[in-house]
Amino acid sequence: MSAKLGLEDASLLEAIVKLAEERDLPVILERGMDLAIEMTGAARGYLFLFDGGSLDIQVARNLDRSRIDGPEVEFSHTVVKAIHDGTLPQVLADDIQEDPRFQSALSVRRLRLRSVLAFPVRNRDALVGAFYLDNPDQAGTFRHVHQSVLDLFSRFFGSSVARMRELERAREESERARREAAGGFRDLIGRSRKMERVQALLSTYVEAEDPVFLTGETGTGKEVVARIVHQEGRRRGGPFKALNCASLRTDLLEAELFGHSDVGFTGARRARAGLVEVASGGTLFLDEIELMSPDLQGTLLRFLDSGEFRRIGETQDRKADVRIVCATNERVEELIEKGRFRADLYYRVGVLELDLPPLRERSEDIADLADHFSRRVAESKGCPVKTFESGALERLEAHSWPGNVRELENFMKRVYVVVPEARVSANRVSELLFGKPARPEIDHAWGTPGALDRFLEVAGAVKTEEAHRLAGGNVSATARHLGISRDRVRQYLARIAAIFPPTGPPL
Repeated sequence: MSAKLGLEDASLLEAIVKLAEERDLPVILERGMDLAIEMTGAARGYLFLFDGGSLDIQVARNLDRSRIDGPEVEFSHTVVKAIHDGTLPQVLADDIQEDPRFQSALSVRRLRLRSVLAFPVRNRDALVGAFYLDNPDQAGTFRHVHQSVLDLFSRFFGSSVARMRELERAREESERARREAAGGFRDLIGRSRKMERVQALLSTYVEAEDPVFLTGETGTGKEVVARIVHQEGRRRGGPFKALNCASLRTDLLEAELFGHSDVGFTGARRARAGLVEVASGGTLFLDEIELMSPDLQGTLLRFLDSGEFRRIGETQDRKADVRIVCATNERVEELIEKGRFRADLYYRVGVLELDLPPLRERSEDIADLADHFSRRVAESKGCPVKTFESGALERLEAHSWPGNVRELENFMKRVYVVVPEARVSANRVSELLFGKPARPEIDHAWGTPGALDRFLEVAGAVKTEEAHRLAGGNVSATARHLGISRDRVRQYLARIAAIFPPTGPPL
């Protein structure tokens, strides 16, 4: 399709009709953005869907259809707000620097914008969102664009988005009813007694408004549970935002949480709302919360107590109403004792606690999880579902899964890439888990399926215990010496303690 399409182009009409027939909302959004750039000749474009007072970017694209992320996301908030608030029905500026309507807009001057086109996305009379397109380097880019083209495109696109949103809501309600009838949650797989307890507690937590504090090893599904708390609770219609506190240094973490003014800190180029503000009316998930600095933990505590916060660089208080779900993969008591986690914050966020068991403690769930992930991968790849021999399932159940459910999910993805057979054998599983096939004769000599795997696991635990003793009991030093994670060291030490309790024979 050529750039700058007009209403007379059959290819444009065909593209709009195909867009209206699409049944996948993310595809509709991305194709709509690409089509808007193509028919206008914009250098870049942003698609917003309006949800309450928020301006959420759904798709950001360059002319070459590459995605725009991070600091490259720059647009005039003044222009988008004018569409959102109904101040202007649309904006078409040959040179917005000379447009008297926007001469006082700081974003227009700071970004040195020239050609700007913004128009609403409507479903009948309801405002759904807006397209924002610009060309910072050239004036007059959008002179050729006809109002009839924009009206036609906006009408078809808006009705497609609204239709798919309604279908998604209907699916969610249907799935919710199905889960309630079945007494469980779709994404929380497991019939073990430990998982029954998790589901029972979670059923009582979802309708509450109090913070939820999740504990459990890495990969046990804490974010999955956080999403369930949101999707099944009273805030399901609001936004869900997640942040791993290990991903940013302290100053950037505070800005990410609470936002900043355009001079809030070095490198800030424009004012920005934080996740607390963006997630208002919904749920905010904070993973590895213990990695927040004590000062930032105090700031979070004050927000939880008052519902008020300040963006960095501002003096006025703002309000937000958000449900907090926190998580850690370490022992809370040790964190508080070492001064890494404030006790007063823990008492505030630990109202509803939920500990997620590691996969090795619920091996009876592994077959169900393997089947769940296998079907999900097969669906994503559009290929038949693979099956596992009984011996292969036994090897999966015998493995300790130090990375827990996440490791099993990634293992299943690897199976579909490297195993061509429709039926996965025990040897294939051993090759993928340990890098070499199993030796059935040794398993047979030991008398039980998977005995070799268990032997290798115990041997690794013994080696870890010896290294831990030589390191003076320092878990971090042991992990560095062996080249494994601290969680893995703790798992091996627990395994040794179970095999050789303190009253038993010395190693």
